[in-house]
Amino acid sequence: MLRGDVGVLRADFGTLQDDVGTLQEDFAAFRNDALTHFDRVYQRFDFLESEYHAISTGVARIEAQIAMFGKQFADRQELEQLKVRVAELQERIAELESEM
Repeated sequence: MLRGDVGVLRADFGTLQDDVGTLQEDFAAFRNDALTHFDRVYQRFDFLESEYHAISTGVARIEAQIAMFGKQFADRQELEQLKVRVAELQERIAELESEM
């Protein structure tokens, strides 16, 4: 009876080894697929990071230009105010000279 049981056990053990081998192959395939997907995700993150830096640089450049135009506009307004003030002073000088 023991020899018969050993034969059954060997057959069951062989089947179990085949099942484990199949599971290992399936897991290896799954692992490879998962790693491939992760590689794609990381590549996409790298691309998005590059795009982010390019956009940030572009926005900083635009902000600098806007600041420059704002300063030029403020300078123009100040210049116009100074011109008005000079004209007022010239009128006042002319009035003073006429009074003398």
